[in-house]
Amino acid sequence: MPVLKFYNRLSPFQCVIIALLPGKSTDFFFGKAPGSLQIADNAYIHLLQMMLLPYLLLSSIGNSLRYHRRMQFTGRHLGVTV
Repeated sequence: MPVLKFYNRLSPFQCVIIALLPGKSTDFFFGKAPGSLQIADNAYIHLLQMMLLPYLLLSSIGNSLRYHRRMQFTGRHLGVTV
């Protein structure tokens, strides 16, 4: 599949720009008619939030605990030996 090979060689920025083109063309040609898809859009965004927010919260707590343990082990806090 030459299309997939081409798409895999692009940078993430170029992939986003290519993904924006169908959305903008739909808006240009159809206007407000696809507005009924807003329910599906909102559901998708809320599902992403439900997955990402707990992950980010737990990973930040885990990283801070790991940092705190490492500082206890070495006896240094903010560059000062305790």
